[in-house]
Amino acid sequence: MSKMKFNLVEDPWIKVLDKKTTEIKKLTLIEVFTNTSRYSRLSGEMSSQDLAVMRFLLAILTTVYLRFDMDGNAYPWLDKKENFFVEPNKEFEKLRGNKWKKDILLTWKKLYDQGQFSDVVVQYLKENKELFDIFGSNPFYQVTKEEYNKLVEDKKRLTDKKQPGSVSLKQINRRISESGNSQAIFSPRTESTKNELSLDELVRWLIMYQNYAGTTDKSKIKDKEKVSVSAGWLYKINPVYLDGNDLFETLMLNLVLLGNDKDFYLPKPMWEWKNVEEYVDSLRTRICPKNIPEIYTNLSRLIYIDWNDSKHLKIYSAGLPMFNALNAFIEPMATWKIDKKSGGYLPIRRGLNTLGKEMWQNFGLYVKINQNDSDHKPGIVKWANELKRNGFLERDEILSMKMVDLIDDGNASSQMPAAEIVDDLTLNLDVIFDDSDKFYWPERIEQVIQDTQAIGNDIYYLGKDIGNLRKVANPQEYADKLRGNFYLRINIPFKKWLTSLSIEDDRDEKIIVWRTKLEKIIEEYEGNILSNISKKDIIGIKDGDGNIINIFTEFNKFKNKVYKHLKKEAL
Repeated sequence: MSKMKFNLVEDPWIKVLDKKTTEIKKLTLIEVFTNTSRYSRLSGEMSSQDLAVMRFLLAILTTVYLRFDMDGNAYPWLDKKENFFVEPNKEFEKLRGNKWKKDILLTWKKLYDQGQFSDVVVQYLKENKELFDIFGSNPFYQVTKEEYNKLVEDKKRLTDKKQPGSVSLKQINRRISESGNSQAIFSPRTESTKNELSLDELVRWLIMYQNYAGTTDKSKIKDKEKVSVSAGWLYKINPVYLDGNDLFETLMLNLVLLGNDKDFYLPKPMWEWKNVEEYVDSLRTRICPKNIPEIYTNLSRLIYIDWNDSKHLKIYSAGLPMFNALNAFIEPMATWKIDKKSGGYLPIRRGLNTLGKEMWQNFGLYVKINQNDSDHKPGIVKWANELKRNGFLERDEILSMKMVDLIDDGNASSQMPAAEIVDDLTLNLDVIFDDSDKFYWPERIEQVIQDTQAIGNDIYYLGKDIGNLRKVANPQEYADKLRGNFYLRINIPFKKWLTSLSIEDDRDEKIIVWRTKLEKIIEEYEGNILSNISKKDIIGIKDGDGNIINIFTEFNKFKNKVYKHLKKEAL
């Protein structure tokens, strides 16, 4: 073990897609931050893994640029210390929002205009490379055996006779997520290779696992309060981020340097804590972090890796407490819902029952749909508005919001990954942040979405009626299938319509364009259904009043509903 080495700063592990060659390359941290604009995006094993790695990269950038300007000078209210750490000086107590925000925003603007990150990021990494060493005395995202035994419950300590709390590589690999109790049926690996990972793979999965751990762990740390084994933070928030034209632009758009608070908080990623015990003590308080790097690098598991046999690694995991998520607005990527008990906000978490729902159908979660809308929107969207208001983004720039969500199996005792959703919502920046009253675009868009979804419900009830007419075994299942096919047909056309909108548009004319397109799609859809009718469909059945119900009476009823939602005269 002593000869093994792997450092995230100097050894390649980050998978990216090269813009020119379209090849996937593996890079070191230094290479990523030196040549970021050469790459289209991160390109690891899963989109949710890429998101976890991106948040790790953002934690580094946020830490550096909340301390230093583009030229590497500490801000006036901070004094530079060893290893590019800082501490507040006498100016810190005099800080007022506009002053510090102006200086920090200027750093962001200079970086964006320059098109690359400045040397101070690489300098920070070189000075602190021991904090990113997989095999160091403070191993990255891990603990030593001594630390593990000191922090876990006494009965879960590792001894020569008992070794509880083990986790296999095939469980940390979230494409397999196979525990010792249940076999993954559709695994991308054969049984003989499920527990094999290269060191660069292990690093990527380790970062992801800390963000997307389930609840199968039997070991947990000791605490005065009862510690519930919690899922990883990213597993809980239905995350959304801003997608740029290349990796540099994506990182810059998501480089949130202003939080929701007027006060300035020093950044503190988990690797900068004095020691593991101090970090765990902070988690025991259940208090939400006040700085973004800390929440981006929040650990959900205490992990010890026994490297004595590199071919058969032994990994031990213990659950850590999760902070209170109520009004945790420091998290920029969460979507929010009102908590009925407290009246505050909690992150939204999607379930398997939402797999067929497109991002645009939840338009109001991301965009303020009217001037009186008081619901809390994602911090990342507010950040984009801040950049627009300061003139850092072009008025007619297209903004793409991307959602990557790993959905669990719905079993509270396991929460194993069951599905991954990737979706996007792309609109003109001025449309999203329309400042007009009478012609406010988001309100009109939301109405169009509601009308379109109402037609989706009309199709569902048409399906149930046809199912009952045909006496199918499960009319509701048949109806769900019809509605699902309808959304598949309209998804791309509706997204294209959204992207085509501009602030100068005549709202009514553009809405008519969509209604016309939608009507044509519905007619084609009706034709497909009617092409498969039988003699029994035409003859029909009698209802309770003795009236004949057949395929044509049901379609007439359906068309009247659709015309109402298309704002046309009924038949």
